[in-house]
Amino acid sequence: MAVGHRRGSLRIDTYELGGHQVWVATDDVGVVALAGNRKELDDVLALTGG
Repeated sequence: MAVGHRRGSLRIDTYELGGHQVWVATDDVGVVALAGNRKELDDVLALTGG
């Protein structure tokens, strides 16, 4: 799980990376959070005010 700072609108999507599905939150600047599943992503976004 990785976290950045939010700037602008938040978008959530899934991608395949190295044969694994990952959940990614992006904003107007780039990646805000990256997680292995949606619950992890929701948890980290809650910590960052997302």
